[in-house]
Amino acid sequence: RMGVVVDGTWSSFDLRGVEFPASRSIPLASRGELLQVVGSVERGVRWPNQPVPGCETSVTNNKLAIVSCLTENLPVLFVPGYGTSVNLAHLVQAQADPVPTRAGWGFISSLVGPYLELLSALEAASVPVAVAHYDWRIPSDRAMREYLIPALADLKQKTGARAVHVVAHSFGGILTQQYLISDAYSGDVASATLIGTPSRGSPKAYGPWEGGELPPDWAVVGHLIRTYGVQTEGRSQDFLGRIRRFIPSLRELMPEPKMVWGPAGAQERLVHQSPVQALFTQRSARLLARTALTTVSGTGQLTYPRVLVGAAQAHRWEDGVLESYQLLERVGDGTVPASSVWISGATNVSYPAGHLALVSAALPTISEQLGVPLTSVPLPERRMKWFVVDCPVDVSIILPTGEQIVAGSSPDTFVSDEATWLIVPDTPGEYEVYVYAREDTEVRFWVDHGEAVRSFQRAGTTQLISWPLAQHDALKVLEHQWPVLRVTASLPHVSLRNLLPWPSFSLRSLALTWLTVGN
Repeated sequence: RMGVVVDGTWSSFDLRGVEFPASRSIPLASRGELLQVVGSVERGVRWPNQPVPGCETSVTNNKLAIVSCLTENLPVLFVPGYGTSVNLAHLVQAQADPVPTRAGWGFISSLVGPYLELLSALEAASVPVAVAHYDWRIPSDRAMREYLIPALADLKQKTGARAVHVVAHSFGGILTQQYLISDAYSGDVASATLIGTPSRGSPKAYGPWEGGELPPDWAVVGHLIRTYGVQTEGRSQDFLGRIRRFIPSLRELMPEPKMVWGPAGAQERLVHQSPVQALFTQRSARLLARTALTTVSGTGQLTYPRVLVGAAQAHRWEDGVLESYQLLERVGDGTVPASSVWISGATNVSYPAGHLALVSAALPTISEQLGVPLTSVPLPERRMKWFVVDCPVDVSIILPTGEQIVAGSSPDTFVSDEATWLIVPDTPGEYEVYVYAREDTEVRFWVDHGEAVRSFQRAGTTQLISWPLAQHDALKVLEHQWPVLRVTASLPHVSLRNLLPWPSFSLRSLALTWLTVGN
């Protein structure tokens, strides 16, 4: 694939099927003189600033003649989306200025199937690939410097490549654009494919940043905010304050002003505009000149195109109380409107897919950018259930199927000194959650987005939480067979409705069974 810029417009030509050594002239667009060659058949490596070994070229007035060339598979750096990278020990620390930690990150694999499909397809095609995990809570320019640039340098060093292809999903595309327009850019991105990237924001982010109201599918953010509340403010219900203090990057996802409809003049006086949208607009020419840029948007999915707001309030809803998201329209991927993804001057393509599924749907476009055929095997979708215990304990679960999952030694379980997350298959029946206290502590337990249940537990004791309550004749115990003293009591209903930003189900029927070790 050869890429050229003619009169500031990027064009590309597919050279597959051309035999080398050979000579072939490719006419450029008849818009004028050839201004700058910014690509080569080495899939986007810049020429002549970085000559390609083995390639000989000659430039005439309006044609570029390819004489001979060597090709190679450049590596791919995948930059995942918002809230998809998890390092629980790092994320649960309530810090407004977290120290960067590049080790220990991973995916909740059951929730990012399309990511795994893409990575598997690249590996099957023998394309070197790495994932640029990052702390998505911090602003994108900082995440770019502390995580993206080091990951890119590591991949180049490991493979010996001078450039890489970047494939980014959602907020990962914001980091990618930050790098491309920055002074730190070193010409090492052969192509950038931005999938579902909200370059102009998303109406879905208005409620969280303006009023502390999280959508139900923002589970990772919700669980972290609960933990921060316990660490820093006791039982404080200032959900919004914690979001703005500990997850400032969320502001960058705020919808652009024209997506906010309200009283006269509301769009002109927005207080909480995204700080990156104007930056990208101002430097769009630089962005387009630095690499072959492709955007991939979703279509056909019910998506909020804008938000309707009322009068502004102090502290909360400073840009207008959220009255409603406008009626759903099939104008995006279910999270980001297609108009927010498109970048004028880039290659803009669309697929009928949802926000996450768009990653695997975009394989044909990624394949074209790489010049490598990619095929994937779709992973089955699974409904998952979250069990969260927010305290210094050891946790295991016996599923309704009888399978036992131990936190820290099973897939999709994450453990730190402050919290434990277990994401397990959502199966009809009763779950038995065993909680062993390493020290005297208040156990805070919840399932999915439900109401928290609290109880005090002494060090060296284990409690069994049956969810939901079910009658059974025999008590299942863990393999190491703790001595037990069984006492069953119904828990009172605990209302945290004001704390939770989503509708909650009641755990009134949840029961605790105490298993006391020793005396």
